Formats: sequence, structure tokens, C-alpha cells
Amino acid sequence: SALNITVHAANYSAHLNEIVKLHLLSCTGKDFQGQVCRDALDHRCIDRSRVIVNESVRTGSCIVLSGATDRSFITDRGCIKDLKIDWFNQKELFSTSTSHIHIGGFYNCDALQDDVCNLLMRAFEQNITTSLNPQYDATEKWVCIYLY
Repeated sequence: SALNITVHAANYSAHLNEIVKLHLLSCTGKDFQGQVCRDALDHRCIDRSRVIVNESVRTGSCIVLSGATDRSFITDRGCIKDLKIDWFNQKELFSTSTSHIHIGGFYNCDALQDDVCNLLMRAFEQNITTSLNPQYDATEKWVCIYLY
């Protein structure tokens, strides 16, 4: 989800008068799927230096089973389930050049869920806009985020 948003935003940014620099904070394994993801980020508008390559964990993948009236997903979350905000430099994340933070695949990032409220509140306090794509909660517990 976050990779797709980053790539589409970069393609759009490339057509603007002033190029927007995008940063993806994520992780992949050191496997073929991870290399495919990292290669997708090979764009002049994308800084992929914050994509952590974990040699001991595989990259997640998702298979879509599509029918005439419905679809189903089979997901192996791989290293993304362990992703935490403290893996990244907070000064860089909340720098004055940051204008928007998008969180993709919230329900696939178990370890990140506890940090999201603090991250969103800090972004709000610094006038950074945010968006969140929750995906589907396979546990069907539907964790809610309340911001005041």
C-alpha cells in the first residue's frame, strides 16, 4: 500500500514545476520479492535510503484471488509485521521539510500500531498532514484510533 502510494505520487510529482521528494520508511527482506519492491522505488523523486533490508526475515507478499463478484487476499506479512517507528530517525521524520505522512497497511503492521497515535499527534502538533490506509484487519478486532 505505502509503496504503491509512493510510486504513484512520484510519477505525479515528476510532472510538477517543483519536484516533491518522497521518502518511504519501510522494510524488506534480502530476497527476490524485496528486490522487486526496492527496484520499484528507482525514481528520481523517491529517496529509498530509509527502506531497511532485513537479511534474516523475508519480504511479505499478497496473493489476490479474484472472482466475478468478489475477491479474497492471502497475505504473508513478512518483516512488515515487525516494523516500528523507532527504527527511523525521528528528527528526519519530523523535519521542517516534511509536509505529509501516509501510513499504509496499518493492520499489517502489528508492531507499529502502538506507536501510531503518538506519531499522528506529533504530526498534528507540527502541522504535518496525515493519511492512513488501514487495509483489512484479519483478526477482526478492528483497533480504533481516537485523536482529540
